[in-house]
Amino acid sequence: MSYLILKHIRAHRANGLQTHYLAAAAPIFAASMLGHAIADRLGVQDQGVAVIHHRGHLQIDEWPREAPARAAWQVRGASGPSASPLENPIQPGVLSELDVSLIIALSRPVDCNEVVGVLQAMPLRLAGSPIVGLPKIKQTDDAYEALRSCGRGYVTLDARSRVQAKLNSGAGILDAMFGHEPDEKGWFVPATVGYSMLSRFEGRRNVRDQLTHAWAEALVGLVEYRSAYRFSASDSLPIWRHRWLDDQTFVVQQ
Repeated sequence: MSYLILKHIRAHRANGLQTHYLAAAAPIFAASMLGHAIADRLGVQDQGVAVIHHRGHLQIDEWPREAPARAAWQVRGASGPSASPLENPIQPGVLSELDVSLIIALSRPVDCNEVVGVLQAMPLRLAGSPIVGLPKIKQTDDAYEALRSCGRGYVTLDARSRVQAKLNSGAGILDAMFGHEPDEKGWFVPATVGYSMLSRFEGRRNVRDQLTHAWAEALVGLVEYRSAYRFSASDSLPIWRHRWLDDQTFVVQQ
């Protein structure tokens, strides 16, 4: 197995609204699918993607502490029924500034010059945002070296076992997902980790690449952020792998 490192992928104005009720600067599903798309264009099978978080900032308005509250920014629409741009509709939106590194596990090594060509040719985007500049590229067959080469950051871990343990103890799903015990350590963030179909795959108008399309709802899971410096050479690299759970549910898991 070979590891392709894309260090410091920086995205501005990425989508931070993961669902209609959840905003988080944790593009786990989007980053995993970006790694899959890159491997596909290289003609190599990906074995999964490790997502390293360096920085994430949600663009939201925050009120003073005397009246603590947060509100989404108002984003003006690109077009409207009126000819005047001042009358275009505005919608609340949660955008984010992101800086992540990806470690793509590949079935075989690739030419780094070919990687540069693929990144320059494809519409390189993360969570809807164009990526500013090409990331630093490196390749190695050692997983620990791949992680260390990303530098300071946080490895994203699948925390569904923590959620399941709380459910087994009798906690409700909301407490299991969003509750935090006083003695509990760690940095946990809810994030979209998949989608469940609400309709059948059909041909529809204005669909990218004329692919069949299905309406779906986002599936939210719990993600743990753990410092990269807490991992040793004997630890396995936490890799997000995509798969179908059944005919209607597609997720990324570790």
